[in-house]
Amino acid sequence: MEKIINDKDTIKAIFFNIIKAIILILYFFAINIALKYIDEKVIYEYIKIFAIVYLLLGIIYLEKAYKNDSVPNVIFAIELFVISAHTLSIEYVINKFKFELAIYLLCSSYIFAIYYVLKSIIIYTKAKANYMKSFSDVPEIVKNEKPIVKEAKRKEEKEDIKDSKKDVEEVDEQNGTLENKMEIEKDNKKEVKSKTKKVAEENKKEADAKAKKTMKKEADTKNKKASIKKEEKEADTKNKKASTKKGEKETDTKNKKASTKKEKKETTSKTSKSIKKDEKITSKKTKSKNEEKNEVKDTKKADKSEKSSENTKSTKK
Repeated sequence: MEKIINDKDTIKAIFFNIIKAIILILYFFAINIALKYIDEKVIYEYIKIFAIVYLLLGIIYLEKAYKNDSVPNVIFAIELFVISAHTLSIEYVINKFKFELAIYLLCSSYIFAIYYVLKSIIIYTKAKANYMKSFSDVPEIVKNEKPIVKEAKRKEEKEDIKDSKKDVEEVDEQNGTLENKMEIEKDNKKEVKSKTKKVAEENKKEADAKAKKTMKKEADTKNKKASIKKEEKEADTKNKKASTKKGEKETDTKNKKASTKKEKKETTSKTSKSIKKDEKITSKKTKSKNEEKNEVKDTKKADKSEKSSENTKSTKK
């Protein structure tokens, strides 16, 4: 099976057939979608254009097949001619038998897809048959065998019969050896598959274990980062609180100092004002006392002058 699949020609043929089926399905599907947005008359014109394109491609591949003597190109050219004829006959068939265009296009796409799938299956079976024939040596033995000449003698006939029996036995042995080889190859393939499965399972287990370890490590790192971030946030909040407290204390101290300074200034201003008032009061008192003294002196002088004037008057008399 693996050698059949590894054959490049069969792989190419199967691959191109599948691509052709996909392209035709998409082609008919696109026409179905266009029916919803475009009139049928316009779609019929586009279908005719596509039919002409398919016909031209078929002619090109026919010329290539004639030059290169390639059978696959001939088959592909015939397929293109069939597709172009089908596309040209769509309008006639629908108008005559009164089919719905969407259903007819879907059915035609399914038919072409089935054709290409069956074609790829036939190619694969032919490749497998040729691969199985390569193991048997029977055709080579038949080619190398010489024709037996019949003679009249019985002894020679018996010898010929014995030789033919021996040849048959040898062929059976060879077929048996081929069957054994095939069985051994099958067993070896089974062992290889089992070993590859075991290796794949072990690799999957190792990969799962590594993935789990990496997930754990990532989770640990994430948790560590989250804890570090929390600690940093807590430290930042603590620092902010401490800085706010310090700022509040400093502001309190500053306010207290400012208030004490203001109180001192107010007290000094009050004391100075009270001192000035006292000085004014004392100055006023001293002035009043001096004035009283001066008045007393003046009164005394006046009395003295009166007395002296009286005395002078008395002496004159």
